Amino acid sequence: TDYTVLDRIGDFDGDPGSGWSVAGTSNATYYNTLIRKCEIAEGNPDWDLSAGTTIANSEWEVSSYSNYSGANSHTVCYNVAGCTDETMWNYCYYCPFDDGSCIPFIDGCTDETMWNYNPEANTDNDLCVEFIYGCTDPIAYNYHEDFNTDDGSCYYVGCTDSLAINYSEIYEILSPFYDDGSCVYSDSGCTEEEACNYNEYAQTDDGSCEYISDGACDCDGNILDCLGVCGGNNACFDDPWSQPIITSCNTTLALTSETIITIDNEAIAIGDWIGVFYTDDNNDLACGGSGVWTGENISIAIWGDDSTTNEKDGFGDGEILTWMVWDNETNKIMTNIDVNYSLGSEYFICNDLLAINSLSAFSTVVQEIVIPEGWFIFSTYVSPESPDMTDIISPILDNTTIVKSWNGDVYWPLMNINSIGDISPGEGYQIKMTSLDTLSLEGDLISGDYPIDMPGGWFLLAYLHQNPADAEAMMSPLADDLVIIKSWNGDVYWPLMGINSIGNMVSGQGYQIKTENPFTFVYEDINGRLGFDQDQFISIKFNKPLNTGNNMVIGIPSDIWLNQSQVGDEIVVYDSNGLVVGNAPYREDGTVVTVWGDDNLTKVKDGAFIGEALTFKLWRSSEYLLEDIVVESWLEGNGYYSIDGISVVGSMSQSINTSKQLVKITDLIGRDVKENSEKSVLLYIYDDGSVKRRYILK
Repeated sequence: TDYTVLDRIGDFDGDPGSGWSVAGTSNATYYNTLIRKCEIAEGNPDWDLSAGTTIANSEWEVSSYSNYSGANSHTVCYNVAGCTDETMWNYCYYCPFDDGSCIPFIDGCTDETMWNYNPEANTDNDLCVEFIYGCTDPIAYNYHEDFNTDDGSCYYVGCTDSLAINYSEIYEILSPFYDDGSCVYSDSGCTEEEACNYNEYAQTDDGSCEYISDGACDCDGNILDCLGVCGGNNACFDDPWSQPIITSCNTTLALTSETIITIDNEAIAIGDWIGVFYTDDNNDLACGGSGVWTGENISIAIWGDDSTTNEKDGFGDGEILTWMVWDNETNKIMTNIDVNYSLGSEYFICNDLLAINSLSAFSTVVQEIVIPEGWFIFSTYVSPESPDMTDIISPILDNTTIVKSWNGDVYWPLMNINSIGDISPGEGYQIKMTSLDTLSLEGDLISGDYPIDMPGGWFLLAYLHQNPADAEAMMSPLADDLVIIKSWNGDVYWPLMGINSIGNMVSGQGYQIKTENPFTFVYEDINGRLGFDQDQFISIKFNKPLNTGNNMVIGIPSDIWLNQSQVGDEIVVYDSNGLVVGNAPYREDGTVVTVWGDDNLTKVKDGAFIGEALTFKLWRSSEYLLEDIVVESWLEGNGYYSIDGISVVGSMSQSINTSKQLVKITDLIGRDVKENSEKSVLLYIYDDGSVKRRYILK
């Protein structure tokens, strides 16, 4: 019997088991009520499309089995806009409003498997043509007009002898080309065998002989390059690196024709350079020895440090050898080098001998980024072959909750959403992890001076140098445009407050930055601009606030204290429930406290709510006292939490908080005891950390 399926619930041929899944709900057709969404105006014979995989893409709402509303009827919500022109291809008969989306009928072949498929056609014209493979070049010997798709089988025939009068230079271009015996020769020509145009078929010399010109090495006019190769690539470039300093100590490296040296899996070419580098006083890599590959056995002197000079001008004893290769054809320096030693090792020893079995150079680099549990900001100096965020995160997908860009786009695996798309060079990304993991990225190196377009306002900035450098020095190109820059863990460089608790910027980390205006930013060269070892602040009294992925900063200038604090004191910020949401050590040149907001992805309150009032206290460590701070005025911002807020205290008052509560009573070895214990020494422990000792004699 012929029939037409108008609508379908379930798989006509399948076994539902306990029930079919609908809108992401397992067994939804068992003990539930399915309600067709009101915007669905007609049946759908494709059950997979109708059921969908999520609430968003399903045509159904899964409701409680006891919900009978709308039974035996379906109400269509006619508030849907669409094309209301009946003459158009996408006419919507149930749409009351036209949205300008009408598409006219476009005839053509709509079968993607056909030769004349038209991707713009929406109405098939029954004129589809199948692919017919063969040679489609009209001048080829095996061309046929019926072929519509070239299969690479073309070949050509004619006279291939350049001395023939019917020879054409086009034969040098066409391939494959076969001689068909049609060559015709002239009786006259150049009869001098040493001439470039000697014609062995000529019987009479016509005076046309041409010879190698002065200074040339062949009939094509090529000359000897600096390596003595006729028509060579002139690969005798100057050393791409600065010349090493000759000292009284060196190690000799031997490279022979037996050494396997490759660049991106291709054999090294004459004119490529190999260099070995040490770390100088500025923490920069400096050339300690280099040599150009000539195709023959060569040796390279690798120079050690001269102990009689003040500066480091060579390798230290036991220092690791850092290799680089320069490809003269691409003018690219490669730093991703794999070396296998047959004599000696990767550590420098004066007067040692080195030989290697193989050296493999790769134009790509690999960056390993350790990402901790919780919230983090990552960035990379690598441009991967596949920059899509889905591919970037795939190796650590099982531990990834969400990734966010500076402008609010997300990669959210749980919801199968990737609005970030490709990562952008120079941008950082905020990520939340369920556990510590390592992200490995491989690709081309992004130059440290890559220009980064910052929009003005807040932005997530990548750090593009491979070595650490002082945040203040790195931000110097921004001058007065910089408002503040923050690290993932709440450290800041805040010019207004004169504070740099970030210290060194580090590769793999991203930084949240605010600027006054749009700016095309380029990092300064490092040139020894290392910062300082930043001591991690650890409170001796208060638990560290949780990194929740969002924060604000509060600055307290040094000149507004009524009762001056001392180094070692601590400023503490509480939410309305008494939860510590921020703390920082007092600094004589001004104090900055990072206050953490609540994480919406957790079920508990682990930070301040937006708009929640903040309470400030000062912990005087030497006196073991907690002092109330009341902010009387603000130079900037206020005392209520806001994401990325910036507040600066203008004036404040202080008062000592003397009330304290007894926490517990213990004996001298820490066992809990009752207050009326006889003949004992008791320790009374209070909530402010203070301890009193009492002697019970009865």
